[in-house]
Amino acid sequence: MDQGRWDAFLEKIGIPQNGLAEFNSFYDQYEALLNKGKLHADDFWKKANKELSLNIELPGSFQDLMVQEFQPNPLIKKVLTLAQQKYRIGVLTNMYPGMFQQITQRGIIPQANYEVIVDSSKVGLAKPDPAIYEYSQQLIKVPPEEILFIDNSQRNLEGAKKVGWQTFWYNGNTRSKSTQELHDLLSRQ
Repeated sequence: MDQGRWDAFLEKIGIPQNGLAEFNSFYDQYEALLNKGKLHADDFWKKANKELSLNIELPGSFQDLMVQEFQPNPLIKKVLTLAQQKYRIGVLTNMYPGMFQQITQRGIIPQANYEVIVDSSKVGLAKPDPAIYEYSQQLIKVPPEEILFIDNSQRNLEGAKKVGWQTFWYNGNTRSKSTQELHDLLSRQ
């Protein structure tokens, strides 16, 4: 979820706009634990609600509410179809415990023949730590220079570059443009 959508989600669940910076700073302290599967999102919410004196009662699980905010990207299906025809593909994702399964069940992750799926919460490593890229590379057994890593976070791309992967920034704010650029890149390869 990009920062704009994340902030909109926080406001939707009751975090006032003038409290977003404080909440996001608090979240930053726990993001790695969440992504490494060492802290459940609902436990994080309880901690934030208490320590930040939010006093917000949610209409459901914090994680479930977050998952409801994810939307499929219909543009990416065309690129994924092309990629499957020419390359081995996989997923490397930062997720909270149980979130990947929830998102998959909702059809947010496009169906494909993924050779490898690396869910940070299951392996105890998270992007942009180079260790998660090295772990993924061991699973897929491909030299680093032959891997194209696509992500919507520049920070995560930097981690991949450190281990020698090729990268592509998928800008979620310009999905049509990013999709076309990615399609063109894969068509040339």
